[in-house]
Amino acid sequence: MLIGGLKYPVTGAALGALWSIGRVLYATGYTRADKKNGTGRYRGGISWLAQLGLYGLVAKTGYDLLMA
Repeated sequence: MLIGGLKYPVTGAALGALWSIGRVLYATGYTRADKKNGTGRYRGGISWLAQLGLYGLVAKTGYDLLMA
């Protein structure tokens, strides 16, 4: 979030918030007693999409710095 947020602060903040929400969903789903073997954790899979977006921001920021 730090590197990507330097050049794209709004997008970085939105992806960071989505990632945080996904981690909370993962944690609460993992600890649910009604889901056998922690299968409730799959609800937090949205954090992976946000993580990939953050990786993309870092790659784009690095590319822009090298090609400028």
